[in-house]
Amino acid sequence: MKSDGRSFLPSSDVKTEKVVEPGQFCFAVAGLVHGHVFGMISGLLDCGATLVSFFDENEDVARDFMSRYPEVKRVSSLDDICNDSDIRLVVNCIRPDVRAELSVSLLKSGKAVFSDKPGFITIDQFYAIDTAINETRGHYCIYFSERFHAEGPMLAQRFIDEGRIGKVNHYIGTGPHRLNAPTRPWWFFESRINGSIIIDLGCHLVEQFLSNTSNRNASVVYASMSNRSNSEHPDFFDTGDIVLRGDNGVEGYIHVDWYTPDGLSSWGDGRTVITGDKGYIEVRKYIDITRDARPNHVYLVDGEGEQYFNASNTMGFPFFGKFVLDCLNGTFDAIGPKECINAMRISVEADAIARKSLE
Repeated sequence: MKSDGRSFLPSSDVKTEKVVEPGQFCFAVAGLVHGHVFGMISGLLDCGATLVSFFDENEDVARDFMSRYPEVKRVSSLDDICNDSDIRLVVNCIRPDVRAELSVSLLKSGKAVFSDKPGFITIDQFYAIDTAINETRGHYCIYFSERFHAEGPMLAQRFIDEGRIGKVNHYIGTGPHRLNAPTRPWWFFESRINGSIIIDLGCHLVEQFLSNTSNRNASVVYASMSNRSNSEHPDFFDTGDIVLRGDNGVEGYIHVDWYTPDGLSSWGDGRTVITGDKGYIEVRKYIDITRDARPNHVYLVDGEGEQYFNASNTMGFPFFGKFVLDCLNGTFDAIGPKECINAMRISVEADAIARKSLE
């Protein structure tokens, strides 16, 4: 799990509140193409939701899933999930290029959607989901795990909200990942299917930029990407950069790459630096190299001095219970109705700008 982020399953000693009784809020899983699905399931189960069924065509993957969840029914088609009136929410983790189409169908069938990232990979898919949300008033959320399921970034956001660093003026986010190329499906290296590195990895950091800087929207000032070390995959990009300017004028820089060396004991040394007019915060998300192999390192420097926090087992993961209650009650307390699709759309716009620069 330390060497491959796809299999990372977040955990905390902070007890999760059960917000529903067994059978009160049933959900299903559509597709198992990425290990994120297990984090999504875990968060929902911990708050009391009931997993009733799943679909995936791959026999080996389905067999493994059934060994983990033997009481969950395997259905023969996605229509079985769409047409089941007992299912309130669907975890959407099918292949990225067809993920948006399923999300639209699910919304129109009256179900809430909890999509793996990327939720969509083209601007046309964004418009389709946006229209479906407007027409159905349904709940659509993308699993931005570093916002909902990572205590270090969550603690940093709390410090920002408390005004500990004053007015936020700048953001830097880096998201290096280990490639683990032999373990990837063939379509992973086809950016028209999986989304480019800016869409696949960059969307997490775009969302954090918006959250950390109190923006709902941002423009792409600059974006670039390239394939420098994986020429055997001509439609693959292994490095990407984005510069954003939020509606409130705050700017941010994002860098992502697939260059994490084998010698690192984590899949990637992801970090953020948030600068305010009264201090700054650095988050070392998954490791503090040579010092501490635990995740969730948070450094705070303000007018009172320098402070270090390890946020593990301090925050818990309240998002999932709030989201379940939102789906039941028609509210948007966990996250706003358009926050996820706005972050994803900006990533898609950055991808288009980066591609144009390659022409």
